[in-house]
Amino acid sequence: MSDGKTKAEIEKEQKIKWLDEHLPYELMMARYTIKRLKEQVFWLDWNAYHSAFAVAAANLAGFLTNTDSRNLKASDFVGTFKSRKVDLASTFAKMEPQIFHLGKARPSDKGKFDVIDATDAYEWIEDEMSKFLSQLGD
Repeated sequence: MSDGKTKAEIEKEQKIKWLDEHLPYELMMARYTIKRLKEQVFWLDWNAYHSAFAVAAANLAGFLTNTDSRNLKASDFVGTFKSRKVDLASTFAKMEPQIFHLGKARPSDKGKFDVIDATDAYEWIEDEMSKFLSQLGD
């Protein structure tokens, strides 16, 4: 092992670094982009913020619900933690086809993931992140 550290010690250090950098970055992006989505901006800028918000929200939702098998999950840090989207499952389901602009399932006019949906998703993320952090400990 590196510097005489065990595999468990190395994994713990990696998790701490991940919590210090990657999770705060995604949360910061969600916070910034939701703010910009609520402002009057040039439509291409709005679309860029919309896409960036969707990516951050999808990453955070995957983390909080433990559904992202390729990355770290909330349960990797707090074994019993698992968020549920409950009433927002359809809102998140609406978001994904819009992220992939050339996808076959992309909505054209009605049924698009809009700023109201983004606000609902954002508020859920903030609530669930607070719950996660309160259980995280040191």
